[in-house]
Amino acid sequence: MPFAPLRGFRDYVPPEAGARSELMRRMRASARRCGFSELETPSVEPLDLYKVKSGEEIAREVWAFQDKGGRDVALAPETTPSLARIYAERAKSEPLPVKWFTIQKLWRYEEPQAGRTREFSQLNFDILGVGGVEAEVETLASAALALDEAGAAGLYAFRINDRPLAEGLGRHFGASDVAAYFRTVDRYRKSSAKEFLAGLE
Repeated sequence: MPFAPLRGFRDYVPPEAGARSELMRRMRASARRCGFSELETPSVEPLDLYKVKSGEEIAREVWAFQDKGGRDVALAPETTPSLARIYAERAKSEPLPVKWFTIQKLWRYEEPQAGRTREFSQLNFDILGVGGVEAEVETLASAALALDEAGAAGLYAFRINDRPLAEGLGRHFGASDVAAYFRTVDRYRKSSAKEFLAGLE
């Protein structure tokens, strides 16, 4: 009986698999040249770790299940909560600033669409212990170098938001729950106009 990959998942066969490996090798080398150290986080974490950051809403977007011990766990949809957990454990022994990068597979239970699958690889840069906008500028410069080295020079653009400004707009338009307002805005490309407007109320 033939089996196909689950919806939102795919195989990578030669030569594509080799090209992906080379792409990740270049990105890792670029991150190290920018002074970042590689961090690896678990593929499975307690579901509550993600709920603390994103609220109950995240439960609808992750691959969550109970393990054999009856614990609620999830396949990692992002690395930031794991990074925060690791840093909290090591804060007293870790000299600042901390510059870590991750490049690993992540999972989200979302509707598959062009360029967006349920299993994907993601490169993250994180800088801890640097105030002001310096860390943001360095992160963007590092991301630009990684993209250039991967062969994407001239094919990308950065969109930068301002959270205090966005929160002010949310309050101005009468949002009673700013967190819910942001979740709605984050999903505006995936929602119908009716759903989007209802979420802003």
